[in-house]
This record gives sequence, structure tokens and C-alpha cells, in this order.
Amino acid sequence: MKLPIYSERIVTFSVVYHPYRRNTERFIRAFGAFEVNFQPGDDILFTRHHHTYPDKDRTAPLLEMTKLLDQQTDCVCAVLEAPGGSHRPKTKADFAKNVLDALPIFNLGLHRKIHVHRTEDQYVRVSAELFGITLASKMAGPSEKSRRAADHAQALWLSWVFNCLAEDPDQANLVAAFQAWRCVDDLRPVIF
Repeated sequence: MKLPIYSERIVTFSVVYHPYRRNTERFIRAFGAFEVNFQPGDDILFTRHHHTYPDKDRTAPLLEMTKLLDQQTDCVCAVLEAPGGSHRPKTKADFAKNVLDALPIFNLGLHRKIHVHRTEDQYVRVSAELFGITLASKMAGPSEKSRRAADHAQALWLSWVFNCLAEDPDQANLVAAFQAWRCVDDLRPVIF
């Protein structure tokens, strides 16, 4: 039996930054995370997380993210590229720097492995549409993107599953489990 390329726990983050002002310092406005835990047997536990930070607080978002990571956790990092990949970094070192700059949590080494998924926004949107996940529009402002961060994390994970696990014999079961979870999750009341 071929070992899977992923661990028993995967977390995908979608991060929304406060718009740039005069300084170049970036602050996280919100993040969504989608957590997948493979349980003994064939059970899979899905959990979504959503945190917002209206004040420009540097430490709170990173602290919340670290709570979702440990040495047995894999992270899916989706890098959204321009159509045709025309803005790709020239070297692998530049690419790695871009990933670490975008999500500084990876500098802490609290995860087992990072799965970098290079894709285009249109493919993430198709993945979301297939499962009825509502994403912020392409022209949405930071408020709408912040509201949809957890949904965006799910869509990023789905895009990774469809593209990077295409040869995995468990892909169909993983997608079916997600689809069943979505049906149950959609029935849960919204908490205010």
C-alpha cells in the first residue's frame, strides 16, 4: 500500500490583510482555516475556523493560528497566480520567500510539512461552486473577503484535493466525506 503524501491532520489557511496605508507593515484583518482530521477507521472530521481582527493587532492572529498547528499537522498553502503564471517568481528561493512573507506563521516551524498548491483564482472558484460554497466576489472589499475567509479556506483545500491528489486512491472518499459534511454543516444554525 502506498503511503499518503499528507499527514492525518491538515489545515488550510485563508488570510485577509488590512489594506495598505502609508507604511508597508501588513496586519491580518481576518483568517479562515479549514481543518481535516483523519480518524481511526474511515472517519474524517472537518472543522472550520473563522477569526476577525478589526484592530491592527500583530500578535493575536498569529497566536490563534499557532493553536491550530503541531508537529503532526500538514498545511496546505495555495498560491494564487495570474492566469498563465506570468508573475511567477524567478527562483525557488524567491517563491519560498513570497510564501513565508504572506503567511509568517510558517517561519515558526510548528507544522510537519507545507503543501504548496500553485493555482489560479478561477480554479478555486470552480471548486467552491461545485459544492455550493459562496466566496467573496473578485472585486469585493476587505470586509466581504473577511466575512468569507472560512469559506475561502474550504475552497482552497478542495482545489488542492482536486489538483494535487488526482492520483490518490482515496480522493473520491475524501470528496464524498466532505460533501456529506457540507450537507450537515449547512443545516447548522448561524450563531451571532
